[in-house]
Formats: sequence, structure tokens, C-alpha cells
Amino acid sequence: MRRLLLALISLALFACNAAVAAKLNIVESFCGLKDCRYAGTPSGLARDSAGNLYGVTGGSRGNLGKVIYELANGKDYKLLYVLCPRRECPSGDDPSGPLVVDVAGNLYGTMSSGGSQNLGTVFELSPDAERKHWSAQVLYNFCSQNNCADGSFPSGGLTYVGAQSGALYDGVSPLYGVAEVGGADGGGVVFQLTPGEQGWTETVIHDFCAGGGKCTDGAMPNALLFDSAGNLFGTAGAGGASGAGVVYRLDAGNWTESVLYNFCSQKKCADGENPFGLVQDSSGTLFGTTGRGGRTCRIANLQNITCGLAYQLSSNGDAWQETVLHTFCSLKDCKDGALPQAPLLLDSAGNLFGSTVAGGGNDVDPNGNGGGVLFELSGTMLNVLHHFCAEGGSACTDGYWPTGNLVMDGSGHVFGTTQRGGPDGGGEVFRLTP
Repeated sequence: MRRLLLALISLALFACNAAVAAKLNIVESFCGLKDCRYAGTPSGLARDSAGNLYGVTGGSRGNLGKVIYELANGKDYKLLYVLCPRRECPSGDDPSGPLVVDVAGNLYGTMSSGGSQNLGTVFELSPDAERKHWSAQVLYNFCSQNNCADGSFPSGGLTYVGAQSGALYDGVSPLYGVAEVGGADGGGVVFQLTPGEQGWTETVIHDFCAGGGKCTDGAMPNALLFDSAGNLFGTAGAGGASGAGVVYRLDAGNWTESVLYNFCSQKKCADGENPFGLVQDSSGTLFGTTGRGGRTCRIANLQNITCGLAYQLSSNGDAWQETVLHTFCSLKDCKDGALPQAPLLLDSAGNLFGSTVAGGGNDVDPNGNGGGVLFELSGTMLNVLHHFCAEGGSACTDGYWPTGNLVMDGSGHVFGTTQRGGPDGGGEVFRLTP
């Protein structure tokens, strides 16, 4: 018995030391004050083959000063382009999802509003030969067709064949994305954007809510990924058998949709609801998070909603089986996090990294809900790597509300963004050393 107790104590000390060993450094802080020249609220990151990071700020003060920026070598800030220079946003407004980088160094992204119809755009940002001056071009304006048959409010950014492997976009193949609403049946669309001599052409390859009714094929899509065979996988935050969202696949070639999993299939939505994005390992297993479902939150004004979970989906040939990896708010005061709002990051060893926008135990954000956490999942073992608002006080100088995707460099450092906090309150880019 004594040996067993010593072993358990050693295991507990190891787990604590593993959590303490993770170190968070602030790479860049953004401004959220009234007299800021450029707006903050960064959302998501992209990385090129040289280790440079690219991101967009969403802003919170009307349209003024939203920017696209570069962090050279993951650290040195450079403003590339002001999206809304004079309260007008010719390239669109409200950036959605991370940017795409091509082999020539051009950047591509989506805006969920703005454009000719004020319902979103796809844009390209291109540098001159010295990469000192950048220019933006709108590749597509959504709701350009009658009744918004081409979709509106694009979300989740763009993807392409090979993106899952880390290869840069070749600049000539189609780009793919989703629009949350619009389409023939109003439930959103998956679209393909193809470059040509006369410009870029949009093609809707799937309309959600096909035939109307209960939207059993999903509704409000929010993310995509390609597998090695060219099939598209995605999540829809609503619709499905229970109206709580689905994971779906569009088969390569004909884009026939199959619903792989309907969330809220279990009692009290113990299997999750409202999914956000996917990653896939070499065996074809899918991993993701849901923003709701699981346990009821036990902090501040979140006590009447469920806190979300992380899950995996595995195929047995005939069907897909969900396994819940972690249900958030399993600890007192949700110290393990609450409300994940972003996809997971998968490393080469099969470990998963992610974030939650609330919980963590440091209940000093404006609503007292906690600043969120960064976590690592090894199988079903969750290790909290950082509790935001850890430095105390109401400022949350280490940031809070991490909502964007995470990226990893060749040394295993994890980079991400917080939408709020920092010295001037406009959010931050951070680097985590697990």
C-alpha cells in the first residue's frame, strides 16, 4: 500500500511539474484603447515555410484600422496592409479564419461582411518584388447571384488539396471554403473558387438544408479539411438529426455528402453539440471540439449552459464511432477550461493542442467567467498548459479569450492569439513552449 501511495504521489507531482514546465511568452500586443491608430482583436495565424507568421486583426471600433500583419521568424512585427483605412473596407470586413499562404508569398483570406453586397468576400494580398508594398484584390463578392444562391457570410477561412500535410498553396489550384448561410436552400454552402484568365469563378459544390425541412444534412458550416484521397470533411454548427450540428464528408469527384455523425445523439447532449473544425491523423481518425454539450458550466453567468468537449471520430468501415476525449468543466470552477471555440492542433507524435475561451480558474475577465486555457490532450489525458489571466488583476496582461487556430513551428513552440487582454487590452499573439 505504501508503495502504491508513493507511486500515486509521484504521478501527481509529475503531472503538476508538466503543467508548470509550459512557458507562455507574449510575442506581440495589440491596442484596444479609444485613441488607437490600428484596431486589435487578432484572430488566427498562418505560417510559411520560412517560419514567418501572418495574421489579421478584427477590430472592435467600427471599421477603423483593421490590419494584416507579419511576424518575421515568429517574432518581429510588421504591418503589411490596412484593411479599413478610412472607415471603408474595399476588401471586405470582419476577417474570418486564418490566412492561406502560397508558394510565391501571396496571402488569401475571407471576410464575413463587406464587399459589393456587404455579405462577405474572398481576397488576395500580394507584395511587390521587394515585399515592401502590398496590394489587395477582391477575388469574389458573395451574394452576387439571385437570392444569394452562391452563399453569404463566409467563415473558417480557406483550404486546398495538400493543406493538411503543411504544403503551401500552389496559387493555381482551386481554393475551397464555406459560407454560413445562403445557397439554394438557405442553410449555407461549400464552395470552390477556381482561378482563370478572366478571374476567379465560384462554384457551389454542396447546398445545406437540401430540400428544406429539418436540415438533416447540416446547416451553418464552419470549417473544411481535405484528406489524402481528396475527400472533403467538415463540420456544420447546426442541423442534423437533433439540430445540434454534424460532421460530414463530401466524396472526391462528385462531392456527394455523407453525414458521419449527428451531435446530441446521446442523453443531455453528452456527446457534444455545435462542433468547430477538424484535424485528421494518418490513420484517418478525426479530432475536434464542440462549443456546447457535455457538463453544465459552474462559473459566473455561464451556469445555465453546457461547457463543450473534445472528441474523436473513428471509422470501422461501415460507420463512424465517436469517443469523448475530455468533457470540459470537469474540475471545480472549470479549472480545466470551458467553451472551446477553435479547432485542435495535431503534432507529429499524435498529441492534440487546443484552447477554451472561458474557465481556467482565474475569474478576472469582465464577466467573471475565467480567461480560458491552453491544453494538451494525450489520448484522454488532459494537461492544462496555461491558465489565462494568470498574472492577476483586472488587466489580464497575459491575455484572455483565445479563439483562433493554433500553429506549431519546427521546434515544437505553439503560437496562437487572444482576442482581449494585454497591456492595452487589444489582445495578443503568444508563443507557448510545452
